[in-house]
Amino acid sequence: MVTLLRGYRAVALAAGLLCATGCSVDARSPQFACEGNADCADGRACVEGWCVVEATTTQGDGDGDGEPCPDACTSCDDDGACVIECVDETCPERPVCPPGIPCRVICSVRTLCSGGVDCSQASSCFVDCAANRTCFGTVDCGPGPCVVECAGNRTCRDGVLCADSCSCDVACDGNNSCATAASCPVGCDQGQGCSSDDASCSTCP
Repeated sequence: MVTLLRGYRAVALAAGLLCATGCSVDARSPQFACEGNADCADGRACVEGWCVVEATTTQGDGDGDGEPCPDACTSCDDDGACVIECVDETCPERPVCPPGIPCRVICSVRTLCSGGVDCSQASSCFVDCAANRTCFGTVDCGPGPCVVECAGNRTCRDGVLCADSCSCDVACDGNNSCATAASCPVGCDQGQGCSSDDASCSTCP
């Protein structure tokens, strides 16, 4: 589970580096300096003197090579996953993931996502309650794999509902987190959280 959580953190960090124009800068070193698109490698464009990677999907943009990114998402990864980053008061009290696609919700500012998270319709879900007092309300998972990290203090107060998920991992690492024990698949409880380490607790196709 630790490896999976680290992988999700890496994806979330990469998503956070997306710039407002829908591109990401790999590094501000001389090798990425440019005067025009001809100076950049395939898949990059010259923007303000730097070769940047062009994103295929951005919020509300249907002109890219991929499917339009749903409005509920801050951004979408190359694999089509919805990323919802809650970093200020514009974040909904209870973020709702779009149906039928992977969803990653990052609650990184104190008290945001106070109403919990609804990813009951997502094909898979990762929720990072990183800041203190985030995810106070219930986190609702769907039938797909679900990972919830209650890392901040007093997070996941009302519990995580993932009894019907094909696998569920809930890590109650923050002080006084998971005041209400998670509802896990049968036999997959681990303290106040859940673990999919046992083969019977990981039945995803």
